[in-house]
Amino acid sequence: MKETLGRYKIIKEIGRGAMGVVYQGYDPRIDRIVALKTIRKDRLAESRDVEDLVMRFQKEVRATGKLVHPNIITIYDTGEDEETAYIAIEYIEGDTLEDLIQKGIRFPMEKIIDIIDQICDGLEYTHRQGIVHRDLKPSNIMLLKGERVKITDFGISKAVGASSSSITQGGIFLGTPSYMSPEQIAGRKIDGRSDLFSLGIILYQLLTGEKPFFANTISTLMYNIVNKDPIPPSQIDSSIPFHYDEVIAKALAKDLDKRYQTAKDFVEDLKRAYRGERLMDASSIEPTMTVAQGILKEIYPKRNRFGLLAGFAVTLLVLLVLGGYYWMHHRMPRPPEGERVSEVRVEERVATPVEKEPVKPILSPAEEGEKAEMVRAVGSIVVKSDPPGALVFLDGTRHDGFTPTVIKEVTAGEKYKIRVEKEGFRAWSEIVEPEPDKSLSVQASLTKVVPKPSLSGEIRISSAPPGAKVYLNDQDMGRNTPTRLSGLSPGKHKLKLKKEGYKVWEDEVIVRASEPLDLSGVKLQEAFGELNLHVSPWADVYYKGEKLGTTPLANIRFQEGFHKLVLKNPLLNIEKEVTVKIVANELTKKSVDIMEGIKGKLKIKVTPWAHVYVDGKPMGTTPLKPLELTAGEHIVQVKNDKLGKQRSSRVVIKPNEVHSMEVNFLK
Repeated sequence: MKETLGRYKIIKEIGRGAMGVVYQGYDPRIDRIVALKTIRKDRLAESRDVEDLVMRFQKEVRATGKLVHPNIITIYDTGEDEETAYIAIEYIEGDTLEDLIQKGIRFPMEKIIDIIDQICDGLEYTHRQGIVHRDLKPSNIMLLKGERVKITDFGISKAVGASSSSITQGGIFLGTPSYMSPEQIAGRKIDGRSDLFSLGIILYQLLTGEKPFFANTISTLMYNIVNKDPIPPSQIDSSIPFHYDEVIAKALAKDLDKRYQTAKDFVEDLKRAYRGERLMDASSIEPTMTVAQGILKEIYPKRNRFGLLAGFAVTLLVLLVLGGYYWMHHRMPRPPEGERVSEVRVEERVATPVEKEPVKPILSPAEEGEKAEMVRAVGSIVVKSDPPGALVFLDGTRHDGFTPTVIKEVTAGEKYKIRVEKEGFRAWSEIVEPEPDKSLSVQASLTKVVPKPSLSGEIRISSAPPGAKVYLNDQDMGRNTPTRLSGLSPGKHKLKLKKEGYKVWEDEVIVRASEPLDLSGVKLQEAFGELNLHVSPWADVYYKGEKLGTTPLANIRFQEGFHKLVLKNPLLNIEKEVTVKIVANELTKKSVDIMEGIKGKLKIKVTPWAHVYVDGKPMGTTPLKPLELTAGEHIVQVKNDKLGKQRSSRVVIKPNEVHSMEVNFLK
């Protein structure tokens, strides 16, 4: 394992993937733990222009690094060495959604809504910035301590791709097939709606525990995503309300214009489904049906199974087989070369019957005639509701109009399931059996849905400027603004924001369970102190490239925090950098010896000889090797006791230079 990557020290390996290795690293420059995501250059493209691709990769990552949102992982830096390009990102601890799904964890509906809500918050923000994720999947979604959601790898798949196509010239997949949108598979230009398709797949998996599209091979899977509709969630799990089928149908629409246009619309419809309400534009959604149900309901109205169905069963079967053969071999779009539709594993799901069919007794010819006569008889069903204006479904199929309404020409003696739905009310259902030539009246009493009160509250807070540390009840929350604090107990809380260079902001807030507390745009006030600076012997002082003056300097105003100053002495050819700490409303005094630690050399020649002293310290007897001395002024004394002569001189030693001194006692 490498010891360093750029300026970062590698602590340990924490992950490994197809594109490279992920390390936990340390940034010594700002004393921060980071995650280092490496990407091998040979995985960027099978091309001679790897360096050009690396530059484009870094450009895309820098663009994504401008994103600041509590539900998006922060990108700090990007760089490269001989073999790898790397990204330094925020280091967080938690589980990916993929890990939790693999462990068999099934979230309650309230938690699913919260997870999707936070993901949509992040997507809504980034889509407004013109950035698309392109590889949204459970392994790129992290849950911090089971509460906070963080989207990772935002925009990375675009950074490593040569174009909007999903496959590079080298055959490397950019994106995960199970979560790709139809337009992404087709290599067309994509926008934020592609991410919403991927999010629809994730929602489907959270609701049912299964993926909506499945196949034995990647190319067949891609074909299914582009051409086939998934089984509605309510047919997989009968406890899932019908409203979620509508959300999934719209999220996974093949036509971009029929899909959700924004992440905000997506989550608002999902919340409506949770409350038992109809969607914003439910009329534009065509319910997804299994093939068998669709054909039977469209070709034949529901009739007695002893009469019409028995008479046409053979004919229908033959037509379906012949028509299917013709469609498969002449009309149906082909999957990719080398794949056959027959290789697709078809999973059949059979809904549990509402009521077990009784065993039919053996009838006499006379009784059979009476039964046949009854079969041909029809009746009607009048459906009313309190309150009126509700939708009506007959065996799962939407009936035209709203209550009160009449369903005509239903077969007498048959059992039908009537379901009544109205936004804001719980769905009502009942099994009825109409009689011949009679009108059966059904009265649905609808119960109003009262939203479940939340047992916890939430604070949404942002600051100007952003990046302030958040403290709640004097506890460091480990988050910077803008952010969201969820799962708070209702009542009074002490909220505090701290940012270097600014005064501490604090306030007492009241959290309510009924609605989030929005604290947007808290303005932080700058905090200033003063600096007195003395430099020995002297120096010109520069701050952020501008000259402040020549020392000594007094009462220089600085913002609270740490500041780097550059000290220059052109006569001594010395340049030195120092850091000063400024405290708000205080005077900071600092003295600097600019020559400390900087050395030059002194070369001494004495005729005939002499003892040498520098600043009173004996250095030996000539001849001597050049003496290494600290830059600056020194008193040099030479003595010859036999001749009774001595001489003292003041010399200036310049950094990295040799000063020569010559004395002749014989003259």
